[in-house]
This record gives sequence, C-alpha cells and structure tokens, in this order.
Amino acid sequence: MTGTHAQLSVSPRRECPLRDVVTEYSVQTFVPAGGETPPQVVIEESETAVSDDPTVEAVAAGEQFVVCRLPSETDADPIGRLCDGSRCLAEGFEHLPVRPYALTWDEKWLQLLVAAPGTEAVQECVQQFEAVGLSASVEALSSDDIAGSSQPVLIDLDVLTARQQEVARLAVERGYYDCDGASAAALAAELDISQATLSEHLRAVRAKLGPQIFVTESD
Repeated sequence: MTGTHAQLSVSPRRECPLRDVVTEYSVQTFVPAGGETPPQVVIEESETAVSDDPTVEAVAAGEQFVVCRLPSETDADPIGRLCDGSRCLAEGFEHLPVRPYALTWDEKWLQLLVAAPGTEAVQECVQQFEAVGLSASVEALSSDDIAGSSQPVLIDLDVLTARQQEVARLAVERGYYDCDGASAAALAAELDISQATLSEHLRAVRAKLGPQIFVTESD
C-alpha cells in the first residue's frame, strides 16, 4: 500500500484581500480561518508599517514581525466570503479530500504540502481549487510505501524541449521546490530570464509531465 506526498501551488484570486497582502508584504506564516476565528497572517514588518493599511488589522507585534488578521465583511460574520461570494483560500481547506500539513508562501503563490492515499486524491485537490476559479498546479510528487521503501514514478523527459529540461533540472538542483530552497527570483536571475518566463516554462513542464504522473488504474 502506498502513500503520495505532493506540493501544490495555489494563487489567490485577483480581487482577494489575501492576494493584496502577499503582493504588498513578505508573509512569514498564514493561518486560514477556523470556526469564528478570522484568517491571520504574520508579516515581516513593523507594526508602524501596517498601521494605516485597511487591508489588514494588526493584533500583535514583535521587533521584526506583526500578526494581522484579514478584514471581515460584516460584524455578524467575522469570516465572511472574502472573494465576491466565492470560496477564498483564507476560509481554509475543509472542502479538500486531504488537508495540507504545511503552508508556505512563494511570492504570490501558496505552497501546500499534502499526504494522500494516492495520486487520484492529489488530482482531486487541484480540481477542487479550479472548480472555484483558483489557479492550482502540482509542483512536486513522490510516493512511498508504509514500510518506507521508495516507489519511483517513471516519466518520459523527451516530451520537454531542451530549454524546458534545462529549467526543470536547475529548479530541482537549486531546491526551488523545497521550502528553504532557491526563490523564484534567484532561479530566474541565474537563468537570465524574467520570473514570468520562468513561471511559463515550469507550467509547461507540469502540463506535459502531468498526464504521465496522473495515470488511471486502467492505464
């Protein structure tokens, strides 16, 4: 019996307050809403820097960080629907078949780490995000059995162009998919391309390799 570990990337909606926050500040930690508790973010800034910002409400501060909660729509509903009536990332992940066990931000993208029974559950997570209009993709995928032995996923790299292979290999070598690895800015600089071009290359890689990873039992 195998388990699948995956890293997913999800982008907040353009009109989402959460997107405004991660665009403006360096977000250290993000805690989705839970019960009557509104969503919160830990920003690497001083309390003074966010004091006049209507998109966040400071609730605690240290020397180099400030804990903020996102604005609510009504007093009666402290969480609210933050994205024009559609599901928002700030509402949490109760709708997913598996819950993420770690959350980190890579610029405007939320990275979720999930442990699932198989690739089907990972694919369903992506579909659930896309069903509510969010951009989502699988960044990394690995499978391990319960005893701990590795089960590699065999893929055909020849479907990629030479440039796409170069970008993908460097991303892996520099630890781009690791929480403490190279940032998108650093990787793009080393490749002498813009971050937008880097994102296009990596998305093309995922689009071409995805069908090989997400195989059905009949395949």
